[in-house]
This record gives sequence, structure tokens and C-alpha cells, in this order.
Amino acid sequence: MKKESEKTKKIDYCGPEKNPFLAYLIPDRIAFVDFSDCCKDHDEDYKRGGDEKQRKKDDKRFKTCLKCRVKKTVGWLRQWLYRPFVFIYWRAVRRGGKGYYNYRKSSVSRQQSGAVAGVSSEDQSRRRILRSEHINTGQSSATNT
Repeated sequence: MKKESEKTKKIDYCGPEKNPFLAYLIPDRIAFVDFSDCCKDHDEDYKRGGDEKQRKKDDKRFKTCLKCRVKKTVGWLRQWLYRPFVFIYWRAVRRGGKGYYNYRKSSVSRQQSGAVAGVSSEDQSRRRILRSEHINTGQSSATNT
């Protein structure tokens, strides 16, 4: 019986791994929007690491992913309700994430390599899909206005 609960136990990606209490307080899902994929990708970016410039890029990608997830999940009328949550998640990462980032002297190898080290091809394809959805969502909203 204990093995069943271990198998069905959900992994919490939003929030720091090293601080389970804080991770418990930061939800992966707010109402209809599930941010766990964005948080998982952001955790992988932080594990890969780089310099401060790369960290800013990773955090910006995280914020873009959150916005894209909101746009994809809820209608345009309700999107403004989620803006504070996106900003709070991003701001919390910018302020509190520095101690969790894997700093390296140079992130050249990460930028030059075609395949991202430590990320499976399945995760890379999922990221490409998320990016294309974000681009398609942005283009369709630009043509409608």
C-alpha cells in the first residue's frame, strides 16, 4: 500500500528543492493554470547553470513560459487576473533564486552546443512545442488587433 502512494506522489517543481516547506507553500497550479512544466524547465536551467547573464535569460524564459501558459489556458478576459501571479513567481525567482543557481565562469559550452546537456530529447521537443505555441499565440493575437 505504501508503494502505491509513492508511485502516485506528485513531484513539486515550483519552489526550491532544498527547502520542502517553502516548496509546499508555492503551488504548481493556480486555479485553472498549471505552471509545473514551466517550473520544471526552469529547475533544469538552474541545474545547468551559467553566469549571471545566463541566469537572467533563464528567468526571462521562465516568465515568458508562465505568460504563455496563462494565454493558452484561460480566455483573454481572465488573463489580467493571472498577471500578478506571473509577476510574483518571476520576482520571487529573481530575488530568492540566486542561491540555487549553478554559477559557472562561462556558459559558452551551453550556448554553443546544439543539444542541451542534461536535458533529454523528449524535454527538448516539449520545449520546442511550448515555444512554437507561444509564437503562434503571439502572432494570432497580433493579427487580430
